[in-house]
Amino acid sequence: MRKAIFSVVFVVTFLAGASVVSAQWRQLGSKEVDYNVDHDTIGVGAMKGDLRRIQLRVQRAPVRFERVVVNYRNGGTQEVPVRELIRAGGSTRSIDLNGKERVISSVDLWYESASLRRRKARVTLWGRD
Repeated sequence: MRKAIFSVVFVVTFLAGASVVSAQWRQLGSKEVDYNVDHDTIGVGAMKGDLRRIQLRVQRAPVRFERVVVNYRNGGTQEVPVRELIRAGGSTRSIDLNGKERVISSVDLWYESASLRRRKARVTLWGRD
């Protein structure tokens, strides 16, 4: 009986901690991407904040990223290494951003959707303080 209670308390504590961590990620924008080689931009809009990390999440169809460039409001850019295939339902690792000015205006994506059924994928950009 004690093991069961301990297990329940452990699971509840773990889930509570996981929800706090995931609550720190903010959705910055998204884009429906085509099923061929292409370039798109995810505009961030009036989002303010000193972001330290970004992550790209993919839905509906896999996407192979060739190049990702973060454009900052101060005019600077940062190319981030994401040359990999992200399956539907997956995401990139947490990508650290350089410098002190991390207010993002947009992110440029060069990609190839890897859908055999010609399904469009949705790429969502997330940011974290």
